[in-house]
Amino acid sequence: MGAQLGDFNVTATTPTVLTIGQNCSTATPCNVRWGIRVFTFTSSETVSLTAGTGTAYVYVDSSGTLTAGHNLTLTCTSPCTALAGVAAFPVNSIPLFTWTATNGTWDAAGGSDKRAFLSGKTLNAGTGIAMVDTGSSTSIAVDSAAVPSYLTASATLSFGSMANATCADATFPLTGAAVGNSVAPGLPGGLEAGLIANMRVSAANTIAVRLCNLSGGTVSPASATYTGTIVRSF
Repeated sequence: MGAQLGDFNVTATTPTVLTIGQNCSTATPCNVRWGIRVFTFTSSETVSLTAGTGTAYVYVDSSGTLTAGHNLTLTCTSPCTALAGVAAFPVNSIPLFTWTATNGTWDAAGGSDKRAFLSGKTLNAGTGIAMVDTGSSTSIAVDSAAVPSYLTASATLSFGSMANATCADATFPLTGAAVGNSVAPGLPGGLEAGLIANMRVSAANTIAVRLCNLSGGTVSPASATYTGTIVRSF
């Protein structure tokens, strides 16, 4: 038995009142830890029942709020919060107690202690997630073999006057691009008729746009925005 088992104890002090944390005080605070945050409670709270048959769920939620979830008619003294429509402990909560009630009265033997000194949780890696356990810590990362990454960049390019059956090149930077990567071209919506464009990685971190004129006459393409996107694994 540990001394802190007195923290957040719930007792029925009257047929209609539950008292949470009778031992919580400034000298003996009741503390709850969520990650790096510690929430401190220095006074007891009461849950008053006025009607109903069902169950109250007493817990601390992830924001550090002491909560009495229920399907009854009840109130909880501040900073405790009464939350209706609760039929089980929420996933992101620290369970403390459950207490049943019948016809507006707390059941004399209806309390069930759900406080846990020891606990555990299993993490399962879903698609595209990799996990590595190292001692007491777990590292979670994207599985580079399953999840592709993408690189993208845009630039406004000008090609000048182009005679029929000629091509012109222009380049723009795309950090991370490597020669041989496939490039998905994003072409301007107003590209003049008879012009054909493609893109490639011409050098590291560089996208080259080749614009060819097959219109049958001279064309001076307007300056426009071109986008290159590379999709690949990490």
